[in-house]
Amino acid sequence: MKRAVLAAVLLTSCGGPRHQIIEDTWDIPQAWAAPELTEITDLGGSDVPQTGNLVLQGSDGVATIGETLWLRGKGFGRQPSVSIGGRPAAVLARTRDGGALVRVPPGTPSGSQPVVVSNEVGKGEKPVAIRRYAAVMPAEGNRVGWAEIAASGPIAAGTTPVSGGRLLALSADGRAAYVAETARSVVNVLEIPAAGAPRVCQRVDLGAEPVVALAAASRAPALAVVRRGDVVVLDTTFPLRPVRHTPRVFPTALREARLIAADISPDGRYLAAITEKGNSLVLIDLVARDKAAQVAEVALLGDVRVPVLTVARVVTITGAVNPMRISTGRAMPLVSGSAIRLPPERATVFVSAQSRVAAGVDAKTAAAAPAMIFRLGAEDAAFDAATAAGTVGKADVSPDGRWLLAASSSDGSLNVISAPADARPGQQRSVQLLAAGAPGQSGGPGASGSGARPPELRVQP
Repeated sequence: MKRAVLAAVLLTSCGGPRHQIIEDTWDIPQAWAAPELTEITDLGGSDVPQTGNLVLQGSDGVATIGETLWLRGKGFGRQPSVSIGGRPAAVLARTRDGGALVRVPPGTPSGSQPVVVSNEVGKGEKPVAIRRYAAVMPAEGNRVGWAEIAASGPIAAGTTPVSGGRLLALSADGRAAYVAETARSVVNVLEIPAAGAPRVCQRVDLGAEPVVALAAASRAPALAVVRRGDVVVLDTTFPLRPVRHTPRVFPTALREARLIAADISPDGRYLAAITEKGNSLVLIDLVARDKAAQVAEVALLGDVRVPVLTVARVVTITGAVNPMRISTGRAMPLVSGSAIRLPPERATVFVSAQSRVAAGVDAKTAAAAPAMIFRLGAEDAAFDAATAAGTVGKADVSPDGRWLLAASSSDGSLNVISAPADARPGQQRSVQLLAAGAPGQSGGPGASGSGARPPELRVQP
């Protein structure tokens, strides 16, 4: 009996559960052979602990961008290197059984991709299915629609209810979606890689002030909640648990000019905003935590005031009227060592607008005119990239630079359209996320005319 008790104590104190986090990698034996990767378990988007036991969530068998993976096998050694789909993945922690915890990095191609574990002796490999989502906010809000971006285009992947939600942004690592209410400063946090489907995991209440814009930096852990008189920057180092900073009050002149739209720079250092009064574009410095100083301004109407910023180029789109949204594309990934890049002012631009075919005709014909997405390349000419019925929102491009994607709404339905990003004709597709009259959906026939608020789409990095 005493021997049995002693054996149990030794197993408890020296062994520990296999999903226990190793604090000192010297507890792991050195590599003596090439790694053998036998199992990959997806764990959702939650943060990885540095001590204690790993929290095991339900696995759905598919790895989403930003999701944590538990790699298990033999012979990883103390300092293995990991890549997923050819993209390096940092080892976040090690487990008692010698396994490694990594996260699917931004830019990983979707579909079946190799997971490679390497050490000083060799490497082991096992495939895993990778999924990338596009998040869509319909014009009436209250939910987020999801489309999986497959090799052949988007596939409908369900919806997540978010009561009162109107504005949408994604974290830089793709783990979280942020949905803000406009009547009150409330940000709902959605875990995108949650098992089965994305879900709301937290609600951040910043007060009673209405929200004008919501913008997330694409290469920094920063989320800007823009209000009439100030901006609250949330630190998204831990995307599912954002940390708020003290509100930064705008200068008096900027508050009086009334902000109507805003976006944040990729590095999170600057906020660009459009003012209603004077129709100006202003640049706001976000580096100092206690203030939001205006550092530049350019009048969008030349006779309003002298600009400080300069306009790089002006392109006339003869086939468009009623412009709604503008966005920049992504360049195709360059081979390592390449140095040839277009300057920012020559980057590809996409403009969502109504077709000019409706100009000068009666209101009924104008409402039925198609919405268009125009592609403006370095050659300063506009090409028809995609066509949609009803209203079309801001376009986005898949990380591989292959697909142009946008959300459209027509007579109460919500759709995602896709077309080649280089504007090649004849390959446009459309998938329906919500049918007209779906439960909880407002609006009806005619609700998606040229004056309607367009739906918004964001693609995981």
